[in-house]
Amino acid sequence: MGVALVSNEAGERFPVGPRGEQGAKGAKGERGERGLSRLQGRAVVVLFLIGALLGLASLFWTSHEVNSEQGKWCGLVVTLDKANAAAPRKPAAGTFTAEFVSEIHQLRQELGCAP
Repeated sequence: MGVALVSNEAGERFPVGPRGEQGAKGAKGERGERGLSRLQGRAVVVLFLIGALLGLASLFWTSHEVNSEQGKWCGLVVTLDKANAAAPRKPAAGTFTAEFVSEIHQLRQELGCAP
């Protein structure tokens, strides 16, 4: 036979007897005080906004740095690819050199570097 499913919270409570009639509604109590003053509430909101703005600024700065680094990589890859294209082809260069040349050319295309 299968394993019984875990019962819900209602099945774990003690049984209760019949309820009586609802009593008369009491007088309305005093108005409660705010947990924070208006100035403190505004300070919390301002601090939250400052944190959110710093987070967004961090994302934009990181994006800027990554894009500028990609430009540096493009410069290096284009230089290597041009040097490989200008070099005379030698059949005895070996498979490593041939694979390196093709990978550099493929990387140049993947990065979208200018021809």
